[in-house]
Amino acid sequence: YYLHTVTLNIEPAEEGYFYEGWIIKGKNVVSTGHLSNYFGDSRHSLRFTEENKDYTRHTKVIITLEPDDGDPAPAQHVAEGELRVTKR
Repeated sequence: YYLHTVTLNIEPAEEGYFYEGWIIKGKNVVSTGHLSNYFGDSRHSLRFTEENKDYTRHTKVIITLEPDDGDPAPAQHVAEGELRVTKR
C-alpha cells in the first residue's frame, strides 16, 4: 500500500490551468493527480494512494502548472520536494 500526500500554499491557477503532482524515480515519472483547492485561496492539497504498485523508491515529488490541453507530459515546474518513506 502506498500513500502520498501534498499540501502546498500557492496562488490559485489561472483559468484554463491546474496544478498536478508527480512522483519521480530516475527518468520514471508518475502523475499523482490534480491538486484540489477547496477554499479558493492559496491552500492546495493532493492525496494519492496505490494498492497494487510499489512506488516507495519514487522519492522525489514535483508540482507542475499544467495547461488544460490534454497533454499528459509534465509542464511548468513550480515546486519540488523529497518524500519520506515510512513503513508500518
